[in-house]
Amino acid sequence: MSSQPATTWTHSLRIRAALLSLSLLGCGPVDAPIPPPAPPGPPVAFDAFASLVDPLAPARWLPGRSFLASSRAPEPPDGFENRDWSHFAARDGDAEVLLDVAGVGVLTRFWATGRAGAGTGDPAIDFTVIDRVALAIEIDGRRVLGGARGVPLGDLVAGDAGAELLPGFAPPWVASTLLSSGGVVLDVPLHFRERARVLVYSGDVDALYYQIDGRLLPAHSTVPAFTGALAAEERAALGRAATLWLRPDARDGLLETVPTREERVVAPGERFAISVGSGLLARAAVEATQVDGLLAGFLVDLVVDEVPVLDARPLPFLVEASHGAPYVSALSSADARRVEFAYPSALDRGAMLAVVNRSSVPRSIALTLVASAVRPAADVGVLRASCGDHVSARADSDIVLADVSGRARYAGQIAAIRTEMYEWNVLEGDHELRCDDDWLLGTGTEDYFGGAYYFWRGPFARATTGAFGVWKSGDGAAEASVYRHHLVDGIECATSFTFRYESYEPTHGVDACVFYYVYPGS
Repeated sequence: MSSQPATTWTHSLRIRAALLSLSLLGCGPVDAPIPPPAPPGPPVAFDAFASLVDPLAPARWLPGRSFLASSRAPEPPDGFENRDWSHFAARDGDAEVLLDVAGVGVLTRFWATGRAGAGTGDPAIDFTVIDRVALAIEIDGRRVLGGARGVPLGDLVAGDAGAELLPGFAPPWVASTLLSSGGVVLDVPLHFRERARVLVYSGDVDALYYQIDGRLLPAHSTVPAFTGALAAEERAALGRAATLWLRPDARDGLLETVPTREERVVAPGERFAISVGSGLLARAAVEATQVDGLLAGFLVDLVVDEVPVLDARPLPFLVEASHGAPYVSALSSADARRVEFAYPSALDRGAMLAVVNRSSVPRSIALTLVASAVRPAADVGVLRASCGDHVSARADSDIVLADVSGRARYAGQIAAIRTEMYEWNVLEGDHELRCDDDWLLGTGTEDYFGGAYYFWRGPFARATTGAFGVWKSGDGAAEASVYRHHLVDGIECATSFTFRYESYEPTHGVDACVFYYVYPGS
Protein backbone atom coordinates (compact mmCIF):
# COMPACT_ATOMS: atom_id res chain seq x y z
CA MET A 1 0.00 0.00 0.00
CA SER A 2 1.38 3.35 -0.98
CA SER A 3 1.47 6.42 1.19
CA GLN A 4 0.65 8.56 -1.86
CA PRO A 5 -2.72 8.65 -3.92
CA ALA A 6 -3.95 6.18 -7.05
CA THR A 7 -6.38 2.97 -8.40
CA THR A 8 -6.64 0.62 -11.21
CA TRP A 9 -8.84 -1.71 -13.10
CA THR A 10 -6.51 -4.68 -13.14
CA HIS A 11 -8.38 -7.07 -15.31
CA SER A 12 -6.99 -10.53 -15.78
CA LEU A 13 -8.37 -10.54 -19.30
CA ARG A 14 -7.20 -8.33 -22.17
CA ILE A 15 -5.02 -6.23 -19.88
CA ARG A 16 -3.04 -4.66 -22.68
CA ALA A 17 -6.08 -3.48 -24.58
CA ALA A 18 -7.61 -2.19 -21.37
CA LEU A 19 -4.79 0.17 -20.44
CA LEU A 20 -5.75 2.96 -22.81
CA SER A 21 -9.45 2.63 -22.14
CA LEU A 22 -8.80 2.70 -18.40
CA SER A 23 -7.04 6.02 -18.56
CA LEU A 24 -10.04 7.40 -20.42
CA LEU A 25 -12.52 5.87 -18.02
CA GLY A 26 -10.88 7.62 -15.12
CA CYS A 27 -11.59 11.01 -16.73
CA GLY A 28 -15.37 11.12 -16.42
CA PRO A 29 -18.67 9.26 -16.26
CA VAL A 30 -18.89 6.19 -18.44
CA ASP A 31 -22.01 4.03 -18.24
CA ALA A 32 -20.85 0.94 -20.11
CA PRO A 33 -19.21 -2.26 -18.96
CA ILE A 34 -15.65 -3.07 -19.84
CA PRO A 35 -16.37 -5.98 -22.20
CA PRO A 36 -13.88 -8.78 -21.53
CA PRO A 37 -14.33 -11.83 -23.70
CA ALA A 38 -15.89 -14.88 -22.12
CA PRO A 39 -13.35 -17.58 -21.31
CA PRO A 40 -13.22 -20.40 -23.84
CA GLY A 41 -14.89 -23.70 -23.23
CA PRO A 42 -18.34 -25.23 -23.07
CA PRO A 43 -20.93 -23.72 -20.74
CA VAL A 44 -21.02 -25.03 -17.19
CA ALA A 45 -23.34 -24.97 -14.20
CA PHE A 46 -21.42 -23.36 -11.32
CA ASP A 47 -22.37 -22.62 -7.72
CA ALA A 48 -19.67 -21.00 -5.57
CA PHE A 49 -21.54 -21.92 -2.37
CA ALA A 50 -21.39 -25.59 -3.30
CA SER A 51 -17.66 -25.16 -3.97
CA LEU A 52 -17.14 -23.59 -0.53
CA VAL A 53 -18.40 -26.74 1.18
CA ASP A 54 -16.19 -28.96 -0.95
CA PRO A 55 -13.46 -30.25 1.41
CA LEU A 56 -11.11 -30.43 -1.59
CA ALA A 57 -11.83 -26.88 -2.79
CA PRO A 58 -8.20 -25.66 -2.62
CA ALA A 59 -7.08 -28.48 -4.93
CA ARG A 60 -9.99 -28.67 -7.33
CA TRP A 61 -9.67 -27.17 -10.81
CA LEU A 62 -12.63 -24.85 -11.37
CA PRO A 63 -14.00 -23.58 -14.69
CA GLY A 64 -13.46 -20.08 -16.05
CA ARG A 65 -10.81 -17.42 -15.54
CA SER A 66 -10.00 -15.31 -12.49
CA PHE A 67 -9.85 -11.51 -12.58
CA LEU A 68 -8.79 -8.78 -10.19
CA ALA A 69 -9.91 -5.15 -10.19
CA SER A 70 -7.83 -2.87 -7.98
CA SER A 71 -7.10 0.76 -7.22
CA ARG A 72 -3.63 0.56 -8.74
CA ALA A 73 -2.85 3.09 -11.45
CA PRO A 74 -2.97 1.69 -14.99
CA GLU A 75 0.78 1.24 -15.26
CA PRO A 76 2.49 -1.77 -16.87
CA PRO A 77 3.49 -4.62 -14.55
CA ASP A 78 7.15 -3.60 -14.70
CA GLY A 79 6.41 -0.06 -13.45
CA PHE A 80 7.43 1.16 -9.98
CA GLU A 81 5.33 4.31 -9.63
CA ASN A 82 3.65 3.11 -6.40
CA ARG A 83 0.42 4.91 -7.30
CA ASP A 84 -2.12 2.40 -6.12
CA TRP A 85 -5.08 4.33 -4.71
CA SER A 86 -8.19 6.16 -5.94
CA HIS A 87 -8.12 5.05 -9.56
CA PHE A 88 -11.57 4.00 -10.68
CA ALA A 89 -13.15 2.35 -13.69
CA ALA A 90 -15.57 5.27 -14.12
CA ARG A 91 -17.82 7.78 -12.37
CA ASP A 92 -21.59 7.46 -12.21
CA GLY A 93 -23.05 10.66 -10.85
CA ASP A 94 -21.40 11.12 -7.46
CA ALA A 95 -20.46 7.45 -7.19
CA GLU A 96 -17.12 5.93 -8.10
CA VAL A 97 -17.34 2.73 -10.17
CA LEU A 98 -14.77 0.23 -8.94
CA LEU A 99 -15.77 -2.64 -11.20
CA ASP A 100 -17.95 -3.00 -14.28
CA VAL A 101 -17.80 -6.42 -15.88
CA ALA A 102 -20.06 -8.11 -18.42
CA GLY A 103 -20.65 -11.85 -18.71
CA VAL A 104 -21.58 -14.65 -16.35
CA GLY A 105 -19.57 -15.31 -13.22
CA VAL A 106 -19.11 -14.67 -9.52
CA LEU A 107 -17.49 -12.04 -7.32
CA THR A 108 -15.45 -13.91 -4.72
CA ARG A 109 -13.77 -11.22 -2.60
CA PHE A 110 -14.03 -7.50 -1.86
CA TRP A 111 -11.34 -5.76 0.19
CA ALA A 112 -11.00 -2.03 0.88
CA THR A 113 -9.38 0.53 3.13
CA GLY A 114 -8.94 4.29 3.10
CA ARG A 115 -7.74 7.36 4.91
CA ALA A 116 -8.80 10.94 5.54
CA GLY A 117 -6.78 13.91 6.72
CA ALA A 118 -3.65 13.21 4.68
CA GLY A 119 -2.08 16.36 3.32
CA THR A 120 -4.26 18.66 5.43
CA GLY A 121 -1.69 19.38 8.11
CA ASP A 122 -3.75 17.42 10.62
CA PRO A 123 -1.39 14.95 12.30
CA ALA A 124 -4.31 12.64 13.16
CA ILE A 125 -4.90 10.80 9.90
CA ASP A 126 -8.25 8.99 10.10
CA PHE A 127 -7.95 5.34 9.05
CA THR A 128 -11.49 4.56 10.27
CA VAL A 129 -13.00 6.55 7.41
CA ILE A 130 -13.42 3.31 5.46
CA ASP A 131 -16.32 2.42 7.76
CA ARG A 132 -18.22 5.45 6.41
CA VAL A 133 -17.60 4.68 2.74
CA ALA A 134 -20.91 3.45 1.29
CA LEU A 135 -20.97 0.38 -0.97
CA ALA A 136 -23.49 -0.39 -3.70
CA ILE A 137 -23.61 -3.49 -5.89
CA GLU A 138 -25.59 -3.89 -9.08
CA ILE A 139 -26.23 -7.35 -10.51
CA ASP A 140 -27.72 -7.86 -13.97
CA GLY A 141 -28.90 -4.26 -14.23
CA ARG A 142 -30.52 -4.07 -10.77
CA ARG A 143 -29.14 -2.49 -7.62
CA VAL A 144 -29.29 -5.39 -5.19
CA LEU A 145 -27.24 -4.01 -2.32
CA GLY A 146 -26.97 -0.53 -0.89
CA GLY A 147 -30.13 1.22 -2.05
CA ALA A 148 -29.94 4.67 -3.59
CA ARG A 149 -26.87 5.86 -1.64
CA GLY A 150 -25.10 2.63 -0.69
CA VAL A 151 -24.64 1.00 2.70
CA PRO A 152 -21.74 2.08 4.96
CA LEU A 153 -19.11 -0.62 4.95
CA GLY A 154 -18.80 -0.48 8.71
CA ASP A 155 -22.49 -1.33 9.08
CA LEU A 156 -22.37 -4.11 6.50
CA VAL A 157 -19.61 -6.05 8.29
CA ALA A 158 -20.38 -5.17 11.91
CA GLY A 159 -22.70 -7.94 13.08
CA ASP A 160 -21.95 -11.44 14.27
CA ALA A 161 -24.06 -14.34 13.02
CA GLY A 162 -27.66 -13.70 13.98
CA ALA A 163 -27.14 -9.96 14.33
CA GLU A 164 -25.73 -9.10 10.91
CA LEU A 165 -27.20 -6.38 8.72
CA LEU A 166 -27.81 -8.86 5.86
CA PRO A 167 -28.45 -12.49 6.83
CA GLY A 168 -25.37 -14.54 6.01
CA PHE A 169 -22.99 -11.56 5.82
CA ALA A 170 -21.25 -12.47 9.07
CA PRO A 171 -17.80 -13.69 10.21
CA PRO A 172 -15.83 -15.54 9.05
CA TRP A 173 -17.08 -14.49 5.60
CA VAL A 174 -16.96 -10.76 6.36
CA ALA A 175 -14.46 -8.86 8.47
CA SER A 176 -14.43 -5.40 9.99
CA THR A 177 -11.28 -3.33 10.43
CA LEU A 178 -11.05 -4.77 13.96
CA LEU A 179 -11.02 -8.34 12.62
CA SER A 180 -8.73 -7.70 9.64
CA SER A 181 -6.22 -5.14 10.98
CA GLY A 182 -7.56 -2.12 9.14
CA GLY A 183 -9.11 -3.76 6.08
CA VAL A 184 -12.79 -4.38 5.36
CA VAL A 185 -13.36 -7.77 3.71
CA LEU A 186 -16.36 -9.48 2.10
CA ASP A 187 -15.80 -13.12 1.13
CA VAL A 188 -19.47 -13.91 0.46
CA PRO A 189 -19.80 -15.09 -3.17
CA LEU A 190 -22.10 -12.99 -5.36
CA HIS A 191 -23.12 -14.54 -8.68
CA PHE A 192 -24.06 -12.56 -11.78
CA ARG A 193 -25.58 -13.72 -15.05
CA GLU A 194 -25.05 -10.75 -17.36
CA ARG A 195 -23.23 -7.90 -15.64
CA ALA A 196 -21.85 -6.83 -12.26
CA ARG A 197 -21.04 -3.32 -11.08
CA VAL A 198 -19.48 -2.34 -7.76
CA LEU A 199 -19.74 1.32 -6.75
CA VAL A 200 -18.84 3.42 -3.72
CA TYR A 201 -19.92 6.77 -2.37
CA SER A 202 -16.60 7.74 -0.87
CA GLY A 203 -17.60 10.80 1.16
CA ASP A 204 -14.67 12.44 2.95
CA VAL A 205 -12.10 9.75 2.13
CA ASP A 206 -8.86 11.20 0.71
CA ALA A 207 -7.43 7.93 -0.59
CA LEU A 208 -9.35 4.74 -1.29
CA TYR A 209 -7.68 1.39 -1.86
CA TYR A 210 -9.59 -1.65 -3.07
CA GLN A 211 -9.25 -5.11 -4.57
CA ILE A 212 -12.13 -7.08 -6.07
CA ASP A 213 -11.57 -10.71 -7.05
CA GLY A 214 -13.91 -12.65 -9.30
CA ARG A 215 -14.32 -15.46 -11.78
CA LEU A 216 -15.73 -15.25 -15.31
CA LEU A 217 -17.30 -18.39 -16.75
CA PRO A 218 -17.71 -19.54 -20.35
CA ALA A 219 -20.58 -17.99 -22.29
CA HIS A 220 -24.06 -19.41 -21.60
CA SER A 221 -22.97 -20.89 -18.27
CA THR A 222 -25.55 -20.95 -15.49
CA VAL A 223 -25.20 -19.66 -11.92
CA PRO A 224 -27.66 -19.07 -9.08
CA ALA A 225 -29.41 -15.71 -9.03
CA PHE A 226 -28.49 -13.05 -6.45
CA THR A 227 -31.27 -10.53 -5.93
CA GLY A 228 -30.08 -8.85 -2.77
CA ALA A 229 -30.60 -11.60 -0.19
CA LEU A 230 -28.93 -14.96 0.19
CA ALA A 231 -31.21 -17.95 -0.18
CA ALA A 232 -31.70 -20.15 2.89
CA GLU A 233 -29.57 -22.90 1.36
CA GLU A 234 -26.78 -20.40 0.63
CA ARG A 235 -26.77 -19.18 4.24
CA ALA A 236 -26.72 -22.79 5.39
CA ALA A 237 -23.76 -23.48 3.09
CA LEU A 238 -21.84 -20.57 4.60
CA GLY A 239 -22.49 -21.99 8.05
CA ARG A 240 -21.22 -25.43 7.04
CA ALA A 241 -18.23 -23.87 5.29
CA ALA A 242 -17.30 -21.91 8.44
CA THR A 243 -17.07 -25.19 10.37
CA LEU A 244 -15.30 -26.94 7.52
CA TRP A 245 -12.55 -24.35 7.14
CA LEU A 246 -11.95 -23.50 10.81
CA ARG A 247 -11.92 -27.10 12.05
CA PRO A 248 -9.76 -29.30 9.83
CA ASP A 249 -11.00 -32.44 11.59
CA ALA A 250 -14.49 -31.59 10.30
CA ARG A 251 -13.27 -32.57 6.84
CA ASP A 252 -12.17 -36.03 7.96
CA GLY A 253 -15.60 -37.62 7.88
CA LEU A 254 -16.44 -36.20 4.47
CA LEU A 255 -13.15 -37.49 3.05
CA GLU A 256 -13.26 -40.82 4.93
CA THR A 257 -9.70 -40.40 6.09
CA VAL A 258 -7.79 -42.24 8.81
CA PRO A 259 -4.80 -40.93 10.78
CA THR A 260 -1.33 -42.44 10.71
CA ARG A 261 0.40 -41.27 13.90
CA GLU A 262 3.76 -42.16 15.43
CA GLU A 263 5.52 -40.67 18.45
CA ARG A 264 9.12 -40.99 19.57
CA VAL A 265 11.98 -39.16 21.23
CA VAL A 266 14.11 -37.56 18.53
CA ALA A 267 17.77 -37.12 19.48
CA PRO A 268 19.85 -34.12 18.32
CA GLY A 269 20.75 -34.57 14.66
CA GLU A 270 18.26 -37.43 14.22
CA ARG A 271 15.62 -37.69 11.48
CA PHE A 272 12.13 -39.09 12.18
CA ALA A 273 9.69 -39.87 9.35
CA ILE A 274 6.33 -41.50 8.62
CA SER A 275 4.62 -42.18 5.29
CA VAL A 276 1.35 -43.18 3.62
CA GLY A 277 0.61 -44.72 0.24
CA SER A 278 -1.35 -43.51 -2.77
CA GLY A 279 -4.82 -41.97 -2.47
CA LEU A 280 -5.49 -38.64 -0.76
CA LEU A 281 -3.61 -36.57 1.83
CA ALA A 282 -5.90 -34.37 3.92
CA ARG A 283 -3.46 -32.88 6.43
CA ALA A 284 -0.16 -33.30 8.23
CA ALA A 285 0.82 -32.33 11.77
CA VAL A 286 3.97 -32.09 13.91
CA GLU A 287 3.62 -31.86 17.69
CA ALA A 288 6.03 -31.59 20.60
CA THR A 289 4.40 -33.92 23.15
CA GLN A 290 6.42 -33.15 26.28
CA VAL A 291 4.76 -30.73 28.69
CA ASP A 292 7.58 -28.24 28.19
CA GLY A 293 8.28 -29.26 24.58
CA LEU A 294 8.77 -26.72 21.79
CA LEU A 295 9.31 -27.06 18.05
CA ALA A 296 12.11 -24.51 17.82
CA GLY A 297 15.20 -26.09 16.27
CA PHE A 298 13.33 -28.59 14.10
CA LEU A 299 13.26 -28.76 10.31
CA VAL A 300 10.27 -30.28 8.55
CA ASP A 301 9.98 -32.13 5.23
CA LEU A 302 6.70 -32.91 3.51
CA VAL A 303 7.15 -34.95 0.35
CA VAL A 304 4.24 -35.56 -2.04
CA ASP A 305 4.65 -38.10 -4.85
CA GLU A 306 8.42 -38.07 -4.26
CA VAL A 307 8.64 -34.29 -4.73
CA PRO A 308 9.52 -32.04 -1.72
CA VAL A 309 6.78 -29.59 -0.73
CA LEU A 310 8.07 -28.32 2.62
CA ASP A 311 11.73 -28.92 1.86
CA ALA A 312 13.65 -28.84 5.16
CA ARG A 313 11.81 -25.74 6.27
CA PRO A 314 12.42 -24.50 9.82
CA LEU A 315 9.25 -25.10 11.80
CA PRO A 316 9.52 -21.59 13.29
CA PHE A 317 8.83 -20.38 9.73
CA LEU A 318 5.30 -21.71 10.11
CA VAL A 319 4.78 -20.52 13.68
CA GLU A 320 7.22 -17.61 13.99
CA ALA A 321 7.50 -18.23 17.71
CA SER A 322 9.78 -15.22 18.24
CA HIS A 323 7.40 -12.60 16.80
CA GLY A 324 4.13 -14.39 16.15
CA ALA A 325 1.06 -15.57 17.98
CA PRO A 326 -0.80 -18.89 17.81
CA TYR A 327 -3.32 -18.98 14.98
CA VAL A 328 -5.90 -21.22 13.33
CA SER A 329 -6.83 -20.86 9.66
CA ALA A 330 -8.43 -22.89 6.89
CA LEU A 331 -5.25 -24.58 5.67
CA SER A 332 -2.65 -24.07 8.38
CA SER A 333 -2.47 -23.54 12.12
CA ALA A 334 0.35 -23.25 14.59
CA ASP A 335 1.52 -22.53 18.08
CA ALA A 336 4.86 -23.06 19.76
CA ARG A 337 4.20 -26.78 20.27
CA ARG A 338 2.13 -27.87 17.29
CA VAL A 339 1.94 -27.12 13.56
CA GLU A 340 -0.76 -28.42 11.25
CA PHE A 341 -0.63 -28.12 7.49
CA ALA A 342 -3.95 -28.82 5.76
CA TYR A 343 -3.53 -28.21 2.03
CA PRO A 344 -5.09 -31.42 0.62
CA SER A 345 -3.47 -33.37 -2.19
CA ALA A 346 -4.15 -36.27 -4.50
CA LEU A 347 -1.46 -38.94 -4.09
CA ASP A 348 -0.25 -41.14 -6.92
CA ARG A 349 2.88 -42.43 -5.16
CA GLY A 350 2.26 -41.50 -1.55
CA ALA A 351 3.44 -38.90 0.96
CA MET A 352 6.11 -38.66 3.65
CA LEU A 353 6.37 -36.34 6.66
CA ALA A 354 9.73 -36.01 8.40
CA VAL A 355 11.47 -33.83 10.97
CA VAL A 356 15.14 -33.33 11.80
CA ASN A 357 16.17 -32.21 15.28
CA ARG A 358 18.70 -29.41 14.90
CA SER A 359 18.50 -28.44 18.56
CA SER A 360 20.94 -29.62 21.24
CA VAL A 361 18.42 -31.60 23.31
CA PRO A 362 16.28 -34.67 22.63
CA ARG A 363 12.54 -34.01 22.31
CA SER A 364 9.45 -36.15 22.14
CA ILE A 365 7.71 -35.57 18.79
CA ALA A 366 4.49 -36.93 17.29
CA LEU A 367 3.98 -36.99 13.52
CA THR A 368 0.54 -37.39 11.94
CA LEU A 369 -0.62 -37.88 8.37
CA VAL A 370 -4.39 -37.93 7.85
CA ALA A 371 -5.08 -39.71 4.55
CA SER A 372 -7.36 -41.94 2.52
CA ALA A 373 -6.44 -44.82 0.22
CA VAL A 374 -8.99 -43.59 -2.35
CA ARG A 375 -7.58 -41.24 -4.97
CA PRO A 376 -9.99 -38.40 -5.84
CA ALA A 377 -11.05 -37.51 -9.38
CA ALA A 378 -8.60 -36.10 -11.90
CA ASP A 379 -9.79 -32.51 -11.31
CA VAL A 380 -8.18 -32.66 -7.83
CA GLY A 381 -4.54 -31.72 -8.14
CA VAL A 382 -1.25 -32.85 -6.63
CA LEU A 383 0.24 -30.34 -4.19
CA ARG A 384 3.47 -28.53 -5.06
CA ALA A 385 5.29 -25.57 -3.53
CA SER A 386 7.92 -23.02 -4.40
CA CYS A 387 9.76 -22.33 -1.14
CA GLY A 388 12.72 -20.07 -0.55
CA ASP A 389 14.20 -17.10 1.25
CA HIS A 390 14.32 -14.29 -1.31
CA VAL A 391 16.05 -10.91 -1.03
CA SER A 392 15.59 -7.95 -3.37
CA ALA A 393 18.59 -7.46 -5.61
CA ARG A 394 18.33 -3.67 -5.63
CA ALA A 395 15.88 -0.81 -5.24
CA ASP A 396 12.93 -0.88 -7.65
CA SER A 397 13.13 -4.58 -8.41
CA ASP A 398 10.80 -7.56 -8.17
CA ILE A 399 11.05 -10.37 -5.64
CA VAL A 400 9.90 -13.46 -7.54
CA LEU A 401 8.47 -16.17 -5.28
CA ALA A 402 7.26 -18.62 -7.91
CA ASP A 403 7.72 -19.11 -11.65
CA VAL A 404 5.85 -22.24 -12.69
CA SER A 405 5.43 -23.81 -16.13
CA GLY A 406 2.57 -26.11 -17.04
CA ARG A 407 -1.07 -26.41 -16.05
CA ALA A 408 -1.39 -25.28 -12.44
CA ARG A 409 -3.77 -23.76 -9.90
CA TYR A 410 -2.32 -21.14 -7.54
CA ALA A 411 -3.69 -21.84 -4.04
CA GLY A 412 -1.96 -19.54 -1.54
CA GLN A 413 1.14 -18.85 0.52
CA ILE A 414 2.68 -18.54 3.96
CA ALA A 415 5.41 -15.91 4.24
CA ALA A 416 7.65 -13.96 6.58
CA ILE A 417 8.25 -10.52 5.05
CA ARG A 418 11.11 -8.58 6.59
CA THR A 419 13.55 -5.72 6.27
CA GLU A 420 16.67 -4.60 8.13
CA MET A 421 15.88 -0.91 7.64
CA TYR A 422 13.15 1.44 6.37
CA GLU A 423 10.64 -0.44 8.56
CA TRP A 424 7.27 -0.91 6.84
CA ASN A 425 8.43 0.28 3.47
CA VAL A 426 8.86 -3.45 2.97
CA LEU A 427 5.06 -3.69 2.60
CA GLU A 428 4.77 -0.95 -0.01
CA GLY A 429 5.27 -3.28 -2.98
CA ASP A 430 2.21 -4.52 -4.85
CA HIS A 431 1.60 -8.21 -5.44
CA GLU A 432 1.75 -9.12 -9.13
CA LEU A 433 0.54 -12.44 -10.50
CA ARG A 434 0.90 -13.43 -14.13
CA CYS A 435 -1.42 -16.23 -15.23
CA ASP A 436 -0.73 -17.33 -18.81
CA ASP A 437 -0.73 -13.98 -20.68
CA ASP A 438 -2.82 -12.04 -18.13
CA TRP A 439 -1.62 -9.93 -15.21
CA LEU A 440 -3.48 -9.58 -11.91
CA LEU A 441 -2.02 -6.50 -10.22
CA GLY A 442 -2.71 -5.65 -6.60
CA THR A 443 -1.99 -2.80 -4.23
CA GLY A 444 0.27 -2.97 -1.14
CA THR A 445 1.60 -6.25 0.20
CA GLU A 446 -0.47 -6.17 3.41
CA ASP A 447 -3.61 -5.58 1.32
CA TYR A 448 -3.24 -8.98 -0.35
CA PHE A 449 -3.31 -10.56 3.12
CA GLY A 450 -6.43 -8.65 4.15
CA GLY A 451 -4.88 -5.97 6.39
CA ALA A 452 -4.20 -2.29 5.82
CA TYR A 453 -1.72 0.48 6.59
CA TYR A 454 1.04 -1.83 7.74
CA PHE A 455 -1.42 -3.91 9.82
CA TRP A 456 -2.09 -0.89 11.99
CA ARG A 457 -4.49 -2.77 14.28
CA GLY A 458 -1.96 -5.53 14.95
CA PRO A 459 -1.96 -9.30 14.34
CA PHE A 460 -5.12 -11.12 13.26
CA ALA A 461 -6.15 -14.54 11.98
CA ARG A 462 -9.11 -15.32 9.72
CA ALA A 463 -10.01 -18.46 7.80
CA THR A 464 -8.31 -17.38 4.57
CA THR A 465 -6.13 -14.38 5.46
CA GLY A 466 -4.04 -13.35 8.41
CA ALA A 467 -0.98 -11.68 9.90
CA PHE A 468 -0.08 -13.84 12.88
CA GLY A 469 3.10 -11.92 13.63
CA VAL A 470 3.67 -8.16 13.27
CA TRP A 471 6.90 -6.80 14.73
CA LYS A 472 9.31 -3.89 14.39
CA SER A 473 12.47 -3.19 16.31
CA GLY A 474 12.38 0.59 16.53
CA ASP A 475 15.71 0.92 14.68
CA GLY A 476 14.42 0.18 11.17
CA ALA A 477 13.99 -3.60 11.21
CA ALA A 478 10.48 -5.01 10.77
CA GLU A 479 8.82 -8.34 10.02
CA ALA A 480 5.30 -9.55 9.26
CA SER A 481 4.33 -13.25 9.29
CA VAL A 482 1.33 -13.72 7.00
CA TYR A 483 -0.78 -16.20 5.08
CA ARG A 484 -3.44 -16.26 2.40
CA HIS A 485 -5.37 -19.36 1.36
CA HIS A 486 -7.47 -19.49 -1.81
CA LEU A 487 -10.61 -21.63 -1.82
CA VAL A 488 -13.09 -20.80 -4.60
CA ASP A 489 -10.85 -17.88 -5.58
CA GLY A 490 -7.89 -20.02 -6.62
CA ILE A 491 -6.30 -19.06 -9.93
CA GLU A 492 -6.21 -21.66 -12.71
CA CYS A 493 -3.51 -21.19 -15.34
CA ALA A 494 -3.30 -23.32 -18.49
CA THR A 495 0.40 -22.87 -19.29
CA SER A 496 2.24 -20.95 -16.53
CA PHE A 497 2.06 -18.58 -13.60
CA THR A 498 4.44 -16.21 -11.83
CA PHE A 499 3.96 -14.62 -8.40
CA ARG A 500 6.10 -11.68 -7.29
CA TYR A 501 6.19 -8.58 -5.06
CA GLU A 502 7.54 -5.18 -5.96
CA SER A 503 10.46 -4.05 -3.81
CA TYR A 504 11.51 -0.43 -3.45
CA GLU A 505 14.64 -0.96 -1.33
CA PRO A 506 17.58 -3.41 -1.47
CA THR A 507 17.09 -4.62 2.12
CA HIS A 508 13.75 -6.37 1.68
CA GLY A 509 13.35 -10.13 2.11
CA VAL A 510 10.52 -12.61 1.74
CA ASP A 511 10.87 -16.11 3.20
CA ALA A 512 7.88 -17.90 1.69
CA CYS A 513 6.24 -21.04 0.45
CA VAL A 514 3.89 -20.52 -2.48
CA PHE A 515 1.46 -23.42 -2.85
CA TYR A 516 -0.06 -24.62 -6.10
CA TYR A 517 -1.51 -27.74 -7.68
CA VAL A 518 -0.55 -29.66 -10.79
CA TYR A 519 -2.73 -32.07 -12.72
CA PRO A 520 -0.67 -35.01 -14.07
CA GLY A 521 -1.89 -36.46 -17.32
CA SER A 522 -4.23 -33.56 -18.07
